[in-house]
Formats: sequence, C-alpha cells, structure tokens
Amino acid sequence: MTGLLAIDHGDGLITSSAHLARVLVRQGELVLRGQPVAITGYSGLDSLVTFPWGIPHIHFNVWLDGQPTDPFARSWVPGEETLWEG
Repeated sequence: MTGLLAIDHGDGLITSSAHLARVLVRQGELVLRGQPVAITGYSGLDSLVTFPWGIPHIHFNVWLDGQPTDPFARSWVPGEETLWEG
C-alpha cells in the first residue's frame, strides 16, 4: 500500500502522513509508540509538479475533533495550545 496513512489516536485525535512510498501497517492494526509505520516517498501531485527535481518527503497533518490542528502551536500565545504539552 502506498500514498496515505491515517492513525486514530483516540479522544478525537487523528494524524495522517501523505506522499509515502510504503505503508508498513495494516488497517485496524494497533500501532505502538516508536513503531515504524511507513517509508517516506515521492507520490501524488507533488511528484508530477516537481519531477525530476523533487525529493522524498512527508506531509504530516493533525486533526482534533474533526478540525485541522497545529500540533506545535506556541503555548505562550493566548489561544494557542500545543498537543504535545500538558
């Protein structure tokens, strides 16, 4: 399987990675912390637009309760909370 991987972390948190060369887990599989889940790749529209100069990369996205979320929000800015603290 190639291209896209979405992981449901529970409590409304979902992450996804795109432009993958290979997904290493199967749908419904329990993923453990630190477990490799995919190999970076060069696929999708990016590969068409930047060929032959593009490089393997991953587009990483985070959703919380169905809303796009910045996991690295600046916690010192009012109204911004990072998912990785607290």
